[in-house]
Amino acid sequence: MPTINFRGEDIEYLDQGQGPALVLIPGLGGRLAFWKEIVPGLSASFRVLSLDHPMTVTQQDAIQAMADLVLTLLDHLNVPRCSIVGQSMGGPVVQQLALSHPDRLDRIVFGSTWAGPDDYFRRAFGLRLEILGNLGVEGYAKAQILSTFSPEDIAANPERASEWEERTIASSDATVLTHRMRAILAYSASDRMREITHPCLVIAVEGDQVVPPHMSRHLAELLPNAELKELSGGGHFKAMLDPLGYLAALEPFLKS
Repeated sequence: MPTINFRGEDIEYLDQGQGPALVLIPGLGGRLAFWKEIVPGLSASFRVLSLDHPMTVTQQDAIQAMADLVLTLLDHLNVPRCSIVGQSMGGPVVQQLALSHPDRLDRIVFGSTWAGPDDYFRRAFGLRLEILGNLGVEGYAKAQILSTFSPEDIAANPERASEWEERTIASSDATVLTHRMRAILAYSASDRMREITHPCLVIAVEGDQVVPPHMSRHLAELLPNAELKELSGGGHFKAMLDPLGYLAALEPFLKS
């Protein structure tokens, strides 16, 4: 897989398919592997780009760092404009891009994401930070599975849950995760959402414990040109656990 150097770190990226450029931004875990199940379907119609989050803490705001990395990749590949999908933490990254470089984006998809934290969100991420601090990456990964996978999927596909848990342990760093979660908790752009006038699709998923549907609904209400789709099943990792269902929601909007 090719890499791009970003502030001294070589970061892997994906460049697959032909057609209009479509960038996929993963969430807190920061790995483009999250999109593995939907890339083949999307690359039939789009030039699909994705990349890992930086693993080096290079500036105070991890969300802005990722936005800067996306712009660096677009410039590196001579892509003047793209549609973009932001999952979870990827949503604030996309919001920053839409606010600072609106001319670089076409259509926007916000998947299981938010405009700012509420008390549920603060409690949930405060607990995740506490688990990471007390039990380390291994304990964090075990707890994370229970909130990102649906109970039905864990019961029906225990091997997949175990594989993702092991991948999280192998690819995570406690300092970097802490840096990202603190950025997530500090982020709020609710008062600026009206400035994002691009066509937007907001996806909420029933049973999502990380970003409950009420947070996605609130984001859709704040955006002036947004469509809301509420999907059943799959939890926070809908795109990975039910790729066909996710693509069915995504593709009509991206191709319209």
